[in-house]
Amino acid sequence: MKSIAQISEGFFGFGHAVRECPFLVLMLVATWFVFPFAAASVVFPSDVIGFQDWMQGAPIRRFYTQQSLYSGIAMATMALALMGLIQLNLTTLIYRKVNEFALSGPSPSSLSRASPMGFGG
Repeated sequence: MKSIAQISEGFFGFGHAVRECPFLVLMLVATWFVFPFAAASVVFPSDVIGFQDWMQGAPIRRFYTQQSLYSGIAMATMALALMGLIQLNLTTLIYRKVNEFALSGPSPSSLSRASPMGFGG
């Protein structure tokens, strides 16, 4: 009889992924923690502009023009999309490294035997 640890190891495979590619898993977990802050920056674009001013060594402004707020929304949206692509890429690299496939849906051969109406028979 298998223990719960052995069953969960076979089902999730997260421990195996950590052993095979720890750097990729660490990067993926880091993006999981940063993603909510990036999503919040789309809602509050003044934080993005303030962070950009701080990075450039400029004084942080208290008031922003409409154009600068639109620029902050665009920057935050692009950063959020880039982070989503990075997460997708890291997940793909981890699955390739571990030799498991993320999609375990029906095979094309089983789809060819399906009825045209989508019902069994």
